[in-house]
Amino acid sequence: MSWPRRWVSASCKGLATIATVISLGVLLASPLPAQQRLDHSQAQDSLEQIRSAAQKRRTVRLYGDLNWTMSITATEFFEDYRTLVGGKASAFDIPLGVAIGVSSFQLGDGAIGLSAGYYKAVVRESYAYDPDLYPRPTGPPQGVTQTVTMSVLPALLTLDYFPVQRQFTGYLGAGVGLASVHLFWDEELANTSEPGARLGGVRYDESHLVPAFQGRAGVSLGFDDPLSTLTYAGIYIEAGYTYIPVHAPLFKATAETLAWAPERTAGDYNIQAGGFVLRFGFEVILSGREKRP
Repeated sequence: MSWPRRWVSASCKGLATIATVISLGVLLASPLPAQQRLDHSQAQDSLEQIRSAAQKRRTVRLYGDLNWTMSITATEFFEDYRTLVGGKASAFDIPLGVAIGVSSFQLGDGAIGLSAGYYKAVVRESYAYDPDLYPRPTGPPQGVTQTVTMSVLPALLTLDYFPVQRQFTGYLGAGVGLASVHLFWDEELANTSEPGARLGGVRYDESHLVPAFQGRAGVSLGFDDPLSTLTYAGIYIEAGYTYIPVHAPLFKATAETLAWAPERTAGDYNIQAGGFVLRFGFEVILSGREKRP
């Protein structure tokens, strides 16, 4: 018995189609070759390393400013300065200072950093000492030139709350550290033949290392255009208070040149070398993100 030719041809084509489908299914179900699996695993590892490095990259803020320290106090010293040597000044001037700092954002919007600054407060004046103006004079009439300076260099460990991803933001900060304070006092006295005339000279020239504390609040105003993909710049305005207590025997040498002096001139005088601080500065932020909202 023989099959019709068209039936045989159709059967062969059907068997060939079934075989092709089965072969594709087996191929798709079979595992990847070992080398291909290794390449895929390495790609995944590289992607994870990139993601981890991006997460570990921290935002850094670099800043510097000009500042003015107001309300530096040395009340007892200036009381004796006016009463005993006839000075006119009642306080130090308001010094212009500079400061720089760097902080790293390790706690989200919390930044840990370091800052350092410098300023020099000065009293410089010339006058004629007139014993008739005082109930108990300390010397005869004499021309006097006074120079009293206080150089302050604070170095602080800082902690800030600073929403760094905002272009315009307020922030708060605090600092604690040490300050080097150098005190200098020189008197220039005119020569006179009056009995009891005082001789000029350097009365105090010493440095002190003392604790320093700081609190501050400010506003950061970022520029619209970034310096580069991950670098932003801006300005900031800041107000704060710095406490730098100093104790020094400022009058001890001067008292020895006076006709009389109270006992307290032999001891230490209290000076607050800090005060209210106003700052205007420039900042650069090296961002850990590609886009700053």
